[in-house]
Amino acid sequence: QEIGRRQGNVEEQAMEMLDTWRNKHGLSASVELMCEILINANCRAEAEEVFGLNTVEKVHSRMSDSNSEEFDELLYNLAVEVGVDWKELAIRMGGTRRDIEIVKMEAHTSREQAWNMLCLLHSRLGHTFKIDDVRGKVEEIRKQRYSQQLQNQIFPENLHDDKTLCGRQRELDRIV
Repeated sequence: QEIGRRQGNVEEQAMEMLDTWRNKHGLSASVELMCEILINANCRAEAEEVFGLNTVEKVHSRMSDSNSEEFDELLYNLAVEVGVDWKELAIRMGGTRRDIEIVKMEAHTSREQAWNMLCLLHSRLGHTFKIDDVRGKVEEIRKQRYSQQLQNQIFPENLHDDKTLCGRQRELDRIV
């Protein structure tokens, strides 16, 4: 982030920052380690300028391989949490009607459907896809559902009134 605020040559700025980092932490950091730090700091373009595209691709590939098993496990556990709420989650996270239709055709259980949708959203959103954001949206969905159920128990006479039917559910049913 600091690179973009400074004046001058990007390569010089990046090298200066990396030297500062290396000196501050007392590490004899390798080019690949410094490249990884820039990638993790969302400074991929700067890393490519400083280290070259081949180095960045090599480092990024290594990072993806080492994180992929851990991330897959996180995503699987998240799919279990999401369960039947996957369609509502998809809508709230920018999924389309077509996305939902495709996922429904490809997978049969709610866990598989949630997994496929999470994978789709992750690939589409990239580094902006955050597990905590997904969990927060699932919590919102469930709170709204529980609120609607509570209202239905308190005011059962409204159960058959289409005007009081949960608008989000009507929209979801219309989409799918």
